[in-house]
Amino acid sequence: MAAAAFKRALADDLPVLFVNIGWAVHYDGTEVVTGGHAYLRDHPGETVGESSAFTPANGGLFLCGIGRGAVLGKLHIVFVARDPGDDILKAVGIYAAATVSLEDHNWGVAQTRVAERFPVGGRPEVKGWPTGQGMRRWAKRNSATGKEHKALLTLFRLLAKGLSSSAGLGSAMIGVAEDEDGFEGEVKKLWVRHRTRERKFRAKKLADAMKKNSNRLICEVPDCGFDFFARYGELGAGFAEVHHKKPLSEAPRKGQTIRLSDLAVVCANCHRMIHRNGQCRPLSGLIRPIKAATHVNDPAYDGSVREGSDAFGSTRSIASPKAGMASLMREAHRTA
Repeated sequence: MAAAAFKRALADDLPVLFVNIGWAVHYDGTEVVTGGHAYLRDHPGETVGESSAFTPANGGLFLCGIGRGAVLGKLHIVFVARDPGDDILKAVGIYAAATVSLEDHNWGVAQTRVAERFPVGGRPEVKGWPTGQGMRRWAKRNSATGKEHKALLTLFRLLAKGLSSSAGLGSAMIGVAEDEDGFEGEVKKLWVRHRTRERKFRAKKLADAMKKNSNRLICEVPDCGFDFFARYGELGAGFAEVHHKKPLSEAPRKGQTIRLSDLAVVCANCHRMIHRNGQCRPLSGLIRPIKAATHVNDPAYDGSVREGSDAFGSTRSIASPKAGMASLMREAHRTA
């Protein structure tokens, strides 16, 4: 019911305001928000009203300060904040059909009954935040006069489209095509011989996977299936790594054509194992079942595995943990 009311309210053609607030995970009033406007920077450690922006107060109202000055009539408000983990400005949530009242010192407080907070792993980046003072940036004013920022309005429309779609926010933001062609590895500057992987194709792969897996990202390595959300909760929502099945090192100097099917969603552990020792191993067979052995119940067994062949190379003996550590130390000295 709440989701339906939010979608209906968001469909109203109202002015759109972006407001830069402090960063929090849950915005439930229990966290100290970070970054944002000058007050937060000058008062570190305070749990200001923004910290409960997406938890309804008595009467079911969501409340959040939006800086000084009056705002007449209803409007949609997109709240953005700078992620302290990667220092990227991201959209953290929306108030639909909100109103603004003035409190002490001409401080505006937005309120609404319909709001949506974005999970940490699914907060879209806000590129090109307009310069200037204050917390507010207008994307659309309707009849009022003043500066508008078209890039922010485009972002709002993408957000609204995603929130109104059954496919979810990620798919609408990315605009995934079925197995879309792309081009990666292109030399961006001739004087820098550096092949790049376009971020947009990673994002498209993740969005495509979320669409197919009920907004979950699950490691595609056979016999793994790790799900960051299942393990870490909301902190892991929308998180995974993207593996390129075609090694970039084998690409032509001017790049290579890829498809989304050339990419794979993998967990961090599998990704490291795929590329361990500088290789690019296939997903199939990466995880091998541990076979029962006669030495498993042997109290003298030191944990080594000495039979069988390496799935990605010649037959070899895998030393005991102590020998393995010695090998690592020798390697560290060689590279120091």
